[in-house]
Order: sequence, then structure tokens, then C-alpha cells
Amino acid sequence: MKLLDHLEEGIIAFLIAAATVLIFVAVLHRLRVTIGSNKGMLTSRGWSLHGIAKEGTAATP
Repeated sequence: MKLLDHLEEGIIAFLIAAATVLIFVAVLHRLRVTIGSNKGMLTSRGWSLHGIAKEGTAATP
């Protein structure tokens, strides 16, 4: 019976860890997609992601 308790705890710990990793990867993916889509929009308006204007454009929004 004690073995089953330890096995159950191990399985639950593994599932929680797997869910945490999955959520972390999903958040990173969403962040990358969001930055990628905003980068195209910002650079087409002469802005940059770092607050430095492209050469020959104004730095004001």
C-alpha cells in the first residue's frame, strides 16, 4: 500500500511538472508571435522595439 502511495505521488508530481512546462512553452510562443506581429507594424511606421527610430524617421510616436 505504501508503494502505491509513493507511485501516486510521483505520477501527480510528474503531471504537475509537465503542465508547468507546457504552459511555459505556450506563453513563450505567444509572446514571440505577439512581438513578431508588432515588430512588423512598428517598423512600418518608423518605430523600433527599443525606442530608437530608424534612420531618417522621427522618434516620436
